[in-house]
Formats: sequence, C-alpha cells, structure tokens
Amino acid sequence: VQVLIVDNNGQIIADGDGLKARQSAMLPIGAMRQLESLGAGVIALDEIPWFASSARISVGVLDWRVIVMRPEALVYQPIFNIVWVSMASIAVLLGIAVVLFVWITRRFSRATEKLSQDALSLERGEMPAPRRFRVKELHALDHSLRSMANSLLQREALLKQNNEVLEARVEERTHP
Repeated sequence: VQVLIVDNNGQIIADGDGLKARQSAMLPIGAMRQLESLGAGVIALDEIPWFASSARISVGVLDWRVIVMRPEALVYQPIFNIVWVSMASIAVLLGIAVVLFVWITRRFSRATEKLSQDALSLERGEMPAPRRFRVKELHALDHSLRSMANSLLQREALLKQNNEVLEARVEERTHP
C-alpha cells in the first residue's frame, strides 16, 4: 500500500518513502480528475496500474488530497482466486455428476437387459430363475411377466389336457 499527499495540480507533496516528493513527481491530470469525480479508480503511476482512492484534506488555504494506492494486481488477486476456486469446484462437481449419471444409467441398463433376456426365455417357453431387481418398477414388471408366463403355462397344460380328452372321445366314437 502506498499513501500520497497531492496538491490540486497533481504535485506529490509527500509519500511513504519520500522519493516521489523529492523527485517533484506529479500525478497525471486525467488521473486526478478521475479520482476527484469518482473518489476511487485505477490510475497509472510509473507505468504500473494502481487502484487508488482519494479523500480531500482542507487545512486553511491548503487544499490537498490523500491518495491511498495499491497495485491493481494485488486488489484483484483475491477475486481471481475466488473465481478460479469456483470454476475448479464447478468442474469437479460436474465431473462427479457425470460419473454418477453414467454409473446409474449402466446399472439401470444392465437391469433392463436382464429383464429383456428373461422375457426372451419366457417367449421360448423356459422359466428363468427369479431375479431381485433394486428398481421397484423393474421388480414389479418381472413379477408381472412371470405371473403371465405361469398363467399361460397353466392354460397350455389345461388345453393339452382338454385336447387329449377330446381326442380320446373322438377316437372312442370313430373306433368303437
């Protein structure tokens, strides 16, 4: 942090180390006007951007300004650090979300593939071993498919039995 005392013309009257005052250094008029109008802003001194704020001191006929300056890079560094940490955190959270999404969808797709394989087995007339699905809806669908398959197998067995009885009656009537 650097503190300057400057007159209305921009002449540096005093500074922390006394170098600028001994060298009769001056602040640019544009920087002085900016500080007068806004009270704070970025000014260039020795070709280095400084963030400066100013306050008027009136003692008798003296109309001076106290200017407190800090290198612009040091003022914005905490902000840049916060932005960097925020962006890194967002990237990490986004990565975690993508990994979780992929993991969940793979688990769900594996479960639906198993259910699809069981449905194909049921179509061929085979009764696959019961499975336990963690997804409630898939478990209910598996249970419904098995119930329908059992019902169809029972009806098929009943139809075969009825068919045998009818064939026996037809045989009995055609071949006395």
